[in-house]
Amino acid sequence: MSCSPPPTQLSLTIYNASSSQYTLGVMSIVALIFVPIVLAYQGWTYYMFRQRISTDKKTLVY
Repeated sequence: MSCSPPPTQLSLTIYNASSSQYTLGVMSIVALIFVPIVLAYQGWTYYMFRQRISTDKKTLVY
């Protein structure tokens, strides 16, 4: 059993762990489009379900 360091091709560096420039660009565009949509949907659902749920027969609407 040898205790030599691993070859540089197999070691994880910041350069071989990162994505390509094209992939980072596509991911940025997708994030810029969908993050506001998700936040708007979350705000809308919070607004729609902002009232407490109760079992009081006077407040139930069918």
